[in-house]
Amino acid sequence: MSSLNGHCLCGDIEFKIEGEPVAVYLCHCKDCQTISGSCFGTTSAKAEPKNFKILKGEPKHYETKSDAGNIVAKMFCPRCGTNIGSVGKKGTPDEYVSVRSGSMENPPQPKQELYMKSKPSWVQPMVPENSRFDGMPHK
Repeated sequence: MSSLNGHCLCGDIEFKIEGEPVAVYLCHCKDCQTISGSCFGTTSAKAEPKNFKILKGEPKHYETKSDAGNIVAKMFCPRCGTNIGSVGKKGTPDEYVSVRSGSMENPPQPKQELYMKSKPSWVQPMVPENSRFDGMPHK
């Protein structure tokens, strides 16, 4: 079984995703742009909660609501502030973990691009047109 390993900038938080991610995407939503401090949004690997393991440290959480009204818990390192990822649809049977690829040692390539409607016009698409979505794709 393969795994994706990563850590925060200062090294206080270490994590891994066991097995293959459910999805790998580039998100252009305003929340991802703001939390990353970048107009490019974030690339994330989506995993089932049982496959995401914190190996070292304890991330802090900040809860917000998604555009669909679901609770999203943003995870970050309390020391260096690195954005580790988020827990989406928190507290529901559809809960998932979305881990920021920039904090991974060998980040996977995105297969989908989300929230194209929020992408700055000068940012070029990175995936084929049939894998681009104006919002969050349905299951």
